[in-house]
Amino acid sequence: MIYNKLYIPKYILYFLVLALSYIHAFDITSEYGIKEKPLLYNHNTIEINNKTLYFKELQKNTPLPKNAIPLKHTKDTQALLQSKEIPQGHTHDRFEGNLGINGILQYYIRTDWSGIHKEWVLFFDEVYYKSKLIPKNKPYPNIEEMLIPESAYINITKFNNQELQTLFNIAKSKPLIIIKVRVNGILKKLNITDNDGDEWVFFGNVANISLLDDIIFKYPNKRELIESMGLSDNVLSYASKDPYINLHQSPNGKILQTLQKDTMLSECNLPTNELQNKAILLSLGQDSTNPKWLKVAYIPKEAKDTSKAIYGVIHESQVSSYCGR
Repeated sequence: MIYNKLYIPKYILYFLVLALSYIHAFDITSEYGIKEKPLLYNHNTIEINNKTLYFKELQKNTPLPKNAIPLKHTKDTQALLQSKEIPQGHTHDRFEGNLGINGILQYYIRTDWSGIHKEWVLFFDEVYYKSKLIPKNKPYPNIEEMLIPESAYINITKFNNQELQTLFNIAKSKPLIIIKVRVNGILKKLNITDNDGDEWVFFGNVANISLLDDIIFKYPNKRELIESMGLSDNVLSYASKDPYINLHQSPNGKILQTLQKDTMLSECNLPTNELQNKAILLSLGQDSTNPKWLKVAYIPKEAKDTSKAIYGVIHESQVSSYCGR
C-alpha cells in the first residue's frame, strides 16, 4: 500500500501559528490559570458575617499553624473596654499580631444604603476562629453580642507578587466579575466599625498574600445581577428624547457605544425571560472627575452575561433611576 505524504503549504502553517498566538494572548484562562465555574445560587453560596461567599466548596479544614500566637487586644481596645460611652461610626483597632492564616480571597461588587462598593474580602478558614487564634469580639462594654470574625474586608495596596497584581487589574477593568482564590498571608491587624448601617464590619490588614490554587472567576448573567446580587436598585432606564444615547469613555470623551432606545430595558420588574432579551444599563456611581456623569456598565441585548459588558460614563440627563426607587 502506498501512502501519500500530507503537504501543507508554508503560508498555512504561518497562519496557524499566528492564530494560536493571538488566542493565547487574549485568553486569560490559559495565561493566568483562571478557571470559570458555573454559579448556582442557593447551592454553592453562603452568608458569612453578612457577606456572600460564592463557591463555598473552596472552604477547607486546614491544619493549625505550628506555634501560632493568637491575635491580642490592642491598647485602643483596652481603653475602649474601660469606656462607658459608645463612639458611633468609628473604626477601632481591636486585635494585632502576626498570625499566618489561610482562607478564601474574593472580589465582588455589592450595594448598601451608602452606595456601590467593589470589595476584596478574606474568608478565614474556620479552624482559626474556632481555635480562638482569632478571638471572639465584644464590640462595646454594654453590648451583650459577641461577634465571631469569620471574614474581613481587606484593602490591597501593595502587591508582593505578579499574580495578585493581575487579579487586581482584572477586577479594576471588569468590576462586575466575581473572583475567588485560596490564599495564605500574615494577618497583622483586625479592626471593627459600625459605619455600615447597623452592621458590625471587620477590616483586616493582611501582608504577604500568596495564591495557593487556581483562580476561579464568574461572569454573572443578567438575572443573577438583578435578582441574586442585589443590583436591581442600580438599573438605569432610558430617559432621553432621542432615539439613541452615547456611552463615553470619559465625560465628553470618546464614544464607546451607541445605545438604541428600542433595545434598552424600559420597564421595571420584567419577567426573567424578557430580561434576557433586553440591554441593561447599571449605575456604578458618579464619575470622580464630573458628578454630572455616571459611571455605568452596559450589558448588550445579545449578551448572556457580563463578559461582554462595556464600561464607561453617561450624562445623568440621559437616564433615569426610577426603577431603583
